[in-house]
Order: sequence, then structure tokens, then C-alpha cells
Amino acid sequence: MTTYDATGMLIISVAIREIRRVGYRNLSLRELAARAGMTTGALYRRFSGKDELLAAAAASVGQQIAEEAQARMACLTPTPHERLVLLGEVMLNRFEKDRELMDFLFSALPVGRFWQGVTRPDRSSPLLALTLDTLDALFGDSVDHERQRELFVKASTFMQGYGLLIASGAVPYERQIFASAVTAFAQQAGALEVADAVKELYVQQPA
Repeated sequence: MTTYDATGMLIISVAIREIRRVGYRNLSLRELAARAGMTTGALYRRFSGKDELLAAAAASVGQQIAEEAQARMACLTPTPHERLVLLGEVMLNRFEKDRELMDFLFSALPVGRFWQGVTRPDRSSPLLALTLDTLDALFGDSVDHERQRELFVKASTFMQGYGLLIASGAVPYERQIFASAVTAFAQQAGALEVADAVKELYVQQPA
């Protein structure tokens, strides 16, 4: 993950605030610079354009989510399947509280961009790295790169769709639904015993 100076971090912080306010599609670099108290020239000295700034903002948001999930995991010393459940719940909770930002995280940078070449994915994003490490721990060597990519895209699509339904108030968050989805996810990867463990764990976990 790229390191930025204080001005760069300020720009990223204001960008995240603007994404919450107007959505990433309507983000104006001129307006952003004004709200950050600087010229557009100063902004462009740190970021080549909107795409680079959005990538930096996505990495920052992803790092916050990854740190929150890791803090919960550290308190519980979870098994691999418990890690997947905890990570998913942190993201779904974020959707409920911060729809615009989560919509941006999943939509602005399609998951396909994170995969480079055919041998291994890019793990530079803390959230992506945590997700992939969790999947690796869960399925081990039984899932090759292409299968891993397929499972990751399916999981991301489900999380975004379910998260947006929750955020819009169309449906409430239900542990049973999430448990069933995690079970189906594990079964598709051939981890039937893990799927049963996930289902039992999450259905019985207190609300």
C-alpha cells in the first residue's frame, strides 16, 4: 500500500468525506481541492488524476475495515471458517451504516482489476489480502488460482448485493441467510465439513 505525506492523507480523507456526501460518481476534484483548502495544482502534485485518488481512497477504506475485522479476530482466536464469518459480518455492518462508501468500495474498482496475470492475485490492498488469506486458510491447496478467483468474485458479488439490500432497508440483516450463503460457498469449493461447521457456528451464535 502506497505511503502518502500529510497533505496526501488530507486529500484522501476529504475524498472519502466527499464520496459519502455526493457519491464517487459525482466526485469533483476541483470541489475536493477547495474543501481541502488547496489548489487543484497541489492536488495533482500528489495524485495523477481521479482514478489514482479513488484507488487510494479505496485502499484507505479497505484498511479500516481490515483492521476492524482483525481486531475482532484477535479477541476470539477464531478458526478459519470463523474468520470468514467475522469478516463478512464486519462488511455487512458497514453497508448498513455507510452505504455510499461501501458501494464505492465494491463498485468503483471492479474486483477483476485486483487480479494480475494468471498465477497469483495482487495482495497490496489490506482488505483484499485479509480476504484471500482467509480463503487460503479455509480451503488450503484444494483450490487453484482460477477457482480461487471465481470464488472471490462470487463472494464479493453476494456481499455487495446483500449489503445494498440491507442498506436500502429492503431486507433486515439475518444471520440464518448469511449462514446459508457461507455454507453454499464452502460447498461449492468442496469443503463440505467446513460448510457444516460454519452453519452450526453461525446459526447458534448469539445476536
